[in-house]
Amino acid sequence: MAEDTLVGLSLATTNKLTKQIVIKALASDTLKIRATNDFIGVELCGTLKNIIAIAAGILDGMGASESTKAMFLTESLNDVRVLIKKLGGNEKTILSFAGFGDILLTATSTSSRNYSFGRLIGSNASIEEKEDYLKNNTVEGVYTLKSIYGLIKSKRVKSYFRF
Repeated sequence: MAEDTLVGLSLATTNKLTKQIVIKALASDTLKIRATNDFIGVELCGTLKNIIAIAAGILDGMGASESTKAMFLTESLNDVRVLIKKLGGNEKTILSFAGFGDILLTATSTSSRNYSFGRLIGSNASIEEKEDYLKNNTVEGVYTLKSIYGLIKSKRVKSYFRF
């Protein structure tokens, strides 16, 4: 990453001293840190971004329009917001660096392993290519999809994304 690359991070902590120490040690002209006490929201965003990235990659691999991808990401953000609220987090976290920022980056970057794997799926790559990719790369979204699905089902969270 270039020295002049601008980066924003969310820091989830309830400890004021920790907040001060981390911000003093790391914040700079190119690194902005916003503190929050919403552990639930930050953790959910960090987990769900990988699943969203796989799906966004699938859309790209299939050649979906930019409008379709924008609609998918918008609906995904809303679904994450609903889940954060349902699990007791602050729904505004979806608009943080951990939320919209990280989801947008992970779901659009060719450097994202989850997005790249989704593109393989969407482009009808062979089973061998997909298995080889999974063998040589950590694709977190694959491993979290089942547990998140179970959580959503157990909490009776309704998705607004319907076809």
